[in-house]
Amino acid sequence: MEAVNPDSKADPMVCLIEAALFARMAAAHGETQDQGHFISITSMMCMLEGEDSTCAPVAEAIARLAIAADAGSDYASDMLPGLAEQMTPELMAQAKELQRQITGENQC
Repeated sequence: MEAVNPDSKADPMVCLIEAALFARMAAAHGETQDQGHFISITSMMCMLEGEDSTCAPVAEAIARLAIAADAGSDYASDMLPGLAEQMTPELMAQAKELQRQITGENQC
């Protein structure tokens, strides 16, 4: 809330980075809603950085959106194809690798 409070003296990006840390920990438990919280925070980070930004957390947000889609989220399933069309192949490959790491696929 501090990140979007115009009266706050806190740095909005610092607030969002801290929020992303806790959202990532919550999402580690696999709940679709927690994946959504991380995605929302990432979206706010990208908006703060502006249009010229590469917004580094985007690949993780896409990975978490794919995880939510795989878990049965219709909203995530609907959003993913359009979002994927806007991203570079490199970013999508990074997102796929992060998805694999987050879900523990192919790990011994």
